[in-house]
Amino acid sequence: MSKNIKREYQPIDAVINEIVENFGLENEFLSEKIKQLWVEIVGENIAKNATISRFRDGILFIQCSSSAWRSELLLRKNKLTERFNQLLNANKIKNIIIK
Repeated sequence: MSKNIKREYQPIDAVINEIVENFGLENEFLSEKIKQLWVEIVGENIAKNATISRFRDGILFIQCSSSAWRSELLLRKNKLTERFNQLLNANKIKNIIIK
């Protein structure tokens, strides 16, 4: 190895983001990140009764175990959107559809 080679070090998250972009995996990566944040954002009780079914084109789809949980999440919809976007450091979630 030559001593004249200058090495540039990048934070690991920058390297991961570059790899994700190069392979066209942004949506899949973001979808997994959203799923990881779900319990943190809604808490264990809600997470047991409502799950993320998919994320596509800025829309988060949530499946609830009952109409009561659907109503609860509908009341929190705007706060959920804000919290996700805050933790993602970007306005990635445009809408939430709760079924």
